[in-house]
Amino acid sequence: MREIGFDVDGFTLSGVISACCNDVNLITQLHSLSVSAGLDSYISVNNSLVTYYGKNGYLEEAERIFYGMGEENRNEVSWNTMIVAYGQQREGFKALALFQEMIHRGFEVDMFTLASVLTAFTCMEDLFGGLQFHAKLIKTGFCQNCHVGSGLIDLYAKCGGSMLDCRKIFEEIPAADSVLWNTIIYGYSLDEELSEQALDCFRQMQRAGYKPDDCTFVCVIRAYSNLSSPSQGKQIHALAMKSDIPSNQISVDNALVAMYSKSGNLQDARRLFDTMLKHNVVSLNSIIAGYAQHGNGMESLLLFKQMLENGIAPTRITFISVLSACAHTGKVEEGKRKHGNVELAEKAANELLQLEPTNATPYVLLANMYSSAGKWKRYHPLMKEIHDYLEAMSMKMKQAGYVPDVRWALVKDDETVEGEREFKIAHHSEKLAVAFGLLSTKDGEPILVMKNLRICGDCHNAIKYISAISGRTITVRDTHRFHCFMEGQCSCGDYW
Repeated sequence: MREIGFDVDGFTLSGVISACCNDVNLITQLHSLSVSAGLDSYISVNNSLVTYYGKNGYLEEAERIFYGMGEENRNEVSWNTMIVAYGQQREGFKALALFQEMIHRGFEVDMFTLASVLTAFTCMEDLFGGLQFHAKLIKTGFCQNCHVGSGLIDLYAKCGGSMLDCRKIFEEIPAADSVLWNTIIYGYSLDEELSEQALDCFRQMQRAGYKPDDCTFVCVIRAYSNLSSPSQGKQIHALAMKSDIPSNQISVDNALVAMYSKSGNLQDARRLFDTMLKHNVVSLNSIIAGYAQHGNGMESLLLFKQMLENGIAPTRITFISVLSACAHTGKVEEGKRKHGNVELAEKAANELLQLEPTNATPYVLLANMYSSAGKWKRYHPLMKEIHDYLEAMSMKMKQAGYVPDVRWALVKDDETVEGEREFKIAHHSEKLAVAFGLLSTKDGEPILVMKNLRICGDCHNAIKYISAISGRTITVRDTHRFHCFMEGQCSCGDYW
């Protein structure tokens, strides 16, 4: 504009920055222009830059601009934009700290701020803090806003809350929008037992005149995946193809690959994977997990190798799938005491532990692998401390009324001695993982345990006692749902 004789003011430049939301090179040039033209002191320009950088993951640059503005040059929009940026990038603690500072300095908040604060509680998996915040929101009237309502539903659904509460929040909002519909459908789809409710919501959404987008289809495909219905899955695939969503919409294709794999149709999963114009880490995780679930560990490991060669960084999900695949790579022709690829499994587990040092999943999977390979003498460095902790906790639990349910002990027919059964259930992987979490974290910090099987009845009862005695919040994610144990109670209401 300046080259053809027009002066650029702050208002114009901020509008151009907002319009160029997908071009990082152009944004960088516009940022430089704002500095050279002396427009970097305009609040609107800085707010637009913070919005862009925060939304696209450039948090350091967003922080540099926000804090460089100074206390006299920030308005409500500035604070809101930075809090939203933290929420979008799952920096929960920073979002909450900035929100508290904003309130302390007397600035007003809006629906976008409050929704971002709820996102912060969700990414920290702090249901208790979110509940307290919800109680305060009820007095403000903001709960009837679609953005805030979506944040509340997302919090309850992801952090072990009740879907009954989610539905109540949804129904109290006068006019739902497509985002709110997507959020409630997503919430139902997280629980396999509520998949039909997710599909019912999808049909209600269509009857209400809302057009499904890529987020809608991802949630609905997840629900069909839980039902393991190949025919219905093909129907939703056809509906997605007939919609205005581009055929190469990667998020929808990824969900379809996972759905076909889970429903036992690995051929269609691979066929769709091969026709995709572009793959990302989710695409590869889905197909690697699919082959591992179907016992084709060699193909999983081959895809994992190709993933690394293409420069795609593996995630926690990748390593868990690789660990599972390693258990299926034994070859019959090489003899029966020949087992899985333990060496690769150890490498994958070590990578996973570097990503999440307190995650118990790799320990559980490796324990199963070592057991299958006959390597019984491999121990966790804290195994003695873990067993000592469980023994001391067991005594306190029994004093509080806990009675071990030995029916959950997996034993051979000739192992009928009561003491042996009790010993086995006392060392179930859930209890070991919880003990490890309590030993590895500070008082007051919540514990998260991921389990690849359904939590057993005795462990469910035991963890209730442990949460009451330790005064800690313990969340266990099994194949069905999140179980949030707090003060001797579980969020599932003992129904799972």
